[in-house]
Amino acid sequence: MTSKKLIVTGLAAVLVLGAPAAMAREGHGPFGPGMFRLLDADKDGNLSREEMQARAKERFKEADTDGDGFLGREEVDAVARQRAAGMVEFMFTRMDTDKDSKLSEAELMARADDHDGFERFDSNGDGTISREEFREVRKKMRDGRHHPHGPRTGEEHGD
Repeated sequence: MTSKKLIVTGLAAVLVLGAPAAMAREGHGPFGPGMFRLLDADKDGNLSREEMQARAKERFKEADTDGDGFLGREEVDAVARQRAAGMVEFMFTRMDTDKDSKLSEAELMARADDHDGFERFDSNGDGTISREEFREVRKKMRDGRHHPHGPRTGEEHGD
């Protein structure tokens, strides 16, 4: 894949997935039912390539605030900031269980205990993760079998 295609593909993914604030209000993450409903324009329960591309084009037009058909650095920065703000909203919606607008260590740890994936890594169930178990999950993630963004490329960092 050429670097231009890689950049365009990456940007399209950011634009398509750039609605976290709305999804947070619905209580869904970027790969949850809220996003699926948003993308499924004809409401047939399936996502076609055309529906995915239509949403990417719509998000591009929204990001292209000066209407020149290109996304300049400032426009991309604005999309990134909006997405980050949405992710903060999503985190507080899901994790701030006492609704005090602060995340305590206990709230973060409760969420981590529920979603840390330890069992996925500890394939033999012995309560520890061996180097081999760790490598196997990383390999699966690189292959796209356990990663929501699909196959990973490049070298992974650390063992």
